[in-house]
Amino acid sequence: MNQQNVLNQNETCPVCGEYQTVEFVSIVNASEFPELRAKVLDGELNQFFCRKCESVLPNPQTWFYLDNTLSIYAIVVPPDSICNSNFYAQWNPELDRQVQLITGPYELHTNYRLCFGLEDLVRYVTFRVGYYTFRKDVRRYYLDCRVPEDFLQKNKFAKRKRLKSLFCLVSFFPAGQVLTLNECIYLVNCHLTHFNNPNILQKEAGQKERILLIEELVALGLLDKVMDKVLFQVNQEWYPLKNEAGDN
Repeated sequence: MNQQNVLNQNETCPVCGEYQTVEFVSIVNASEFPELRAKVLDGELNQFFCRKCESVLPNPQTWFYLDNTLSIYAIVVPPDSICNSNFYAQWNPELDRQVQLITGPYELHTNYRLCFGLEDLVRYVTFRVGYYTFRKDVRRYYLDCRVPEDFLQKNKFAKRKRLKSLFCLVSFFPAGQVLTLNECIYLVNCHLTHFNNPNILQKEAGQKERILLIEELVALGLLDKVMDKVLFQVNQEWYPLKNEAGDN
């Protein structure tokens, strides 16, 4: 760990009055030091542990949590700041004052998360860990997904890579549920957010291209129109989509 980021500060326990020196990490780089992420999740980092009365209290300092692996850039302030009018009066939304601590290889990220205390940060890191795992599972599903041969033969004039991408896309649609066009577009947008696949849509694609994509799913037989209205349902012939292996 960069020793410049580890500070020894003198604190007095507000419970028993014991004067003591505590260690404080001003910039937590969890990508470089994953053990710090574990300490955060265990609620052990940058907390005040009194060696005499064993009280555990939040550290009254502002610190930074950087985690490129999980795309987290957080400023952690004392938890009681949220009720402190002085905090709002002194807070600089442009981060001019706060980022003065960040030196060396660290970059300024304007998409930061403001966390009120360690517990707030733990909730956010836990969410990001879960989301990171989910995205890995989506990618793994895409790589492992085996498209049924009869589906490929039925649409043999289409590109197989695109067929596989669209086949995987529809696997994230709820089975047996009737969906409106807007609901289908919303599900497409969610999938593109989790798994940016240019075989489905380019980043710059607009609403018109998304509607054409839904029509393509109908033409391929992955979605069925319900009662000839603008309502759609996953074709049960291809659902569940973790089917017997085929050439993809």
